[in-house]
Amino acid sequence: MSPPGDIICYKNYEFEDGSKKPKLFVVLNMADGNTPCLVLMTTSQSKHYPNVKEGCNQRKINSCFFVPAKWGNCFTLDTYLQLPKIIEFSVNELLQGSMVTKQISVTSSIPSDCLAQLKNCLKRFKDDISEKHWKLIFK
Repeated sequence: MSPPGDIICYKNYEFEDGSKKPKLFVVLNMADGNTPCLVLMTTSQSKHYPNVKEGCNQRKINSCFFVPAKWGNCFTLDTYLQLPKIIEFSVNELLQGSMVTKQISVTSSIPSDCLAQLKNCLKRFKDDISEKHWKLIFK
């Protein structure tokens, strides 16, 4: 499975409102048959994140980890990782999506120093992250 830091593209991701469109996610942990893949959703919609700085932005509303396009050439646009909402994908869903339906693919990965900064940022949200997810990300 994809290692932490990989950026995966879900070509036809279904949102809570039922709409479907391509979406990028950043992998947080190493998944296997018994362990789900934990990801953060990304957006390039800066209007949701006014006045943010590069890296960790811990606010009560619209918390994010901001990755400018110039960081490591991993995103083509300035990108905001939506914190602390962690999404789970089962290994079966990832395998089905990548091998059978070709709906999920790895596009690139964030640099290791960026991943370290992201994980340090997530530690600031310990009270907002389930114990199960915390153990999978920081074991």
